Amino acid sequence: TRLPADTTICKGSFINLDVSTPGALYVWSTGDNTPAIQVKNDGYYAVIIYAGTCTKRDSSRIHVVEWPGVILSADTTMCFGDTLLLNPVTTDATKFKWSTGAITPSIAVTDKGRYSLQVANSCGTNTASVNIGFVRCSEDLFIPTAFTPNKDGLNDVFRAAQDISIRKYQMKI
Repeated sequence: TRLPADTTICKGSFINLDVSTPGALYVWSTGDNTPAIQVKNDGYYAVIIYAGTCTKRDSSRIHVVEWPGVILSADTTMCFGDTLLLNPVTTDATKFKWSTGAITPSIAVTDKGRYSLQVANSCGTNTASVNIGFVRCSEDLFIPTAFTPNKDGLNDVFRAAQDISIRKYQMKI
């Protein structure tokens, strides 16, 4: 019996390497002397099989892969017209699928909503989501050059004006 070619297993699982040959003696690179060993760690595993006057050598490289991980930024609010690049932190992911249908590692968003990313590899899937809101923002702040406190409703008070609400500001003259 031959060992498998280079093999990938998921972290937390194991593979049974079995070279059972009737009447043989075994010397594994792990120090074991059994016909089979259970392997759960990344590494190179070799065995020498002594069967009568014959000696056979075999080896296999085992790769251990983590489950995929994904972290998206915290929920956020942007100004209408802005573009936000959702660029998640991923680990061991080989496939990407956004709630938008995109299959790229990152996406640019211009609309409010909940965006989810599912990442996958040969061990499974993992998902993360983020809520994006958009509000009306204005960079136009009007400061009059004069005011007329004559109670006609036009420039009666000297203050900065903007077409959205401003919670707090301070003006010094």
